[in-house]
Amino acid sequence: MSQTGMIAAHQHGAQLPTFGSLAEAETALFRERDRRLSVLSKAADGSNCFTCSFAPESLKNLERWYFEILDAGAFPTFSLSQDDFEKCVASYFGEVLVRHSPPFEWFVEEFVFDPGRYEIGIRRPLLALMLTGRKAPEPRERNRRMQSLWREYRRCEIHGHG
Repeated sequence: MSQTGMIAAHQHGAQLPTFGSLAEAETALFRERDRRLSVLSKAADGSNCFTCSFAPESLKNLERWYFEILDAGAFPTFSLSQDDFEKCVASYFGEVLVRHSPPFEWFVEEFVFDPGRYEIGIRRPLLALMLTGRKAPEPRERNRRMQSLWREYRRCEIHGHG
């Protein structure tokens, strides 16, 4: 890996949580995933366009809702920062794949470049997506239909069955 790549890897690793063991990391990170899903579900209760159903099609509505909130500058009214909302989106995206595209499953893994730091993600043979951090939809310049989460889901689903 290049020196620039190593610097980027260590910067990423420095933002990951530290745990004493894989078992401790799994307990904490799975609990955090569940908390994020609950937070998103509660926030969606007041939404007219998104229901937290975990259906693949709901990713389109989630993305539209995200842009509505962003345009209105309304993240503070949810008692969520944009960063926290995007972390909830990451967990939701992973859960949709796990529920609807077997053999995807949740897993926790130690970050190879910083021992003792862990991240959560979803995987199937030959593909892993780490979802510890944020997952924002693509910017509008490249995402006019506001369906980047749906397109990524479809890419994972298609390649997941191959």
